[in-house]
Amino acid sequence: PHVAEADVYVECLVELSKEKRAVDVIVRGRKNSERHCLAFLSKVYDMLVKTMAEKSPGTETRRYLLHLSDIRQRKKEPIGFPQEYVEAAAAAGKAVVVRRNEGQVIEAHLRDLMATHVP
Repeated sequence: PHVAEADVYVECLVELSKEKRAVDVIVRGRKNSERHCLAFLSKVYDMLVKTMAEKSPGTETRRYLLHLSDIRQRKKEPIGFPQEYVEAAAAAGKAVVVRRNEGQVIEAHLRDLMATHVP
């Protein structure tokens, strides 16, 4: 269903990780505002990349999509899936994406990752 612009509420938290090696960006909004959340996230990401290019040339950037249950449970260290893995799995028609994390194999259904909200 379409969400009227006046009904859209999106908020964003940008913070430096404890190790000061990453910038975490979390965007959330009301139900059915996924398209707006993704657009807002893209704008914030673009601003961060531009700032990093100006202030710290050569800095690498990576986008991770977080598992929705980790977000809902407000886990301090949610599991991230590289965006390119998720997009490749979706393009291949797979329902599950797999990654390794500290020796463990972690699977997630595409529907449980933020990438499923891409219009």
